[in-house]
Amino acid sequence: MLLEQENKLSKDDKLSKFFPNFPKADSVTIHQLLTHTSGIRDYHYFQNWEVLSQSELTPTDLINQVKIDPFRFKPGSSFRYSNTGYILLGLIIEKVSAEPFSEYIKHAILTSLNLRNTGIITNTSQPSKLAKGYISTPESTTKVDYINYNQPFSSGNMHSTVWDLQRFTLAVINSELLPKTITKKVFENNGSYYGYGWGLRDFDGIKGYGHHGGMNGYWGSITYLPESQTFICFLTNDDNTPKYTINRDLVKILKGDKVYPPIAHEYRSISDSTLQAYVATI
Repeated sequence: MLLEQENKLSKDDKLSKFFPNFPKADSVTIHQLLTHTSGIRDYHYFQNWEVLSQSELTPTDLINQVKIDPFRFKPGSSFRYSNTGYILLGLIIEKVSAEPFSEYIKHAILTSLNLRNTGIITNTSQPSKLAKGYISTPESTTKVDYINYNQPFSSGNMHSTVWDLQRFTLAVINSELLPKTITKKVFENNGSYYGYGWGLRDFDGIKGYGHHGGMNGYWGSITYLPESQTFICFLTNDDNTPKYTINRDLVKILKGDKVYPPIAHEYRSISDSTLQAYVATI
């Protein structure tokens, strides 16, 4: 949106303008990439993703992998969240700005808003006090496996704090980064309760904007309720955190509704003979 204000691109530009060799690139627009209506597959759904995520995969390598079987549906016909689309957007930002994605984000947003504890994580650049990521099950809690931080790229390789996320959210809401007319478009419903990079929420009649996000060992959530000007945010270094329940319950507390504590679960082993009864071929 910032680059469009500088007349360096348009949301109506075709993907083919930047990636002419991507299949059906003439049928995909920047608008569709932003709103997850491009039909391009999310890279998480590839069968060998667990192996690829721990390799030294670059964003370009990932796009080449997706090109083998790129679409889930016809561009513009439906909604499906796609991290691949946001990697393509990050690469487009690099092409248009003629600088690395991390550098553009740094001077255009982070420095501009004085977000001192927010930045891009790479395999060679990580904050000194980054929390260690864990995954928990009813049986155990363990540190996550190696993460190739270069791979998520513009689909989510950033670190931040709740205070910086509040500052960023209010800056967007209050049109500090974009003119009011453009900010309004950021939060317009594109048919699937999604704007440009923001989810549009309805908590039993209470309107909200926000997003969830996570990767190996981490999860985060932000929600802004414009009517009461309330900002809700939590960051966790356990990727099994019941994020949706926590977010929903926090809004309920604000409404004065009753919230019930989570039910304690007990781990029970299951015999092989019992498991065999549920085996199926997909």
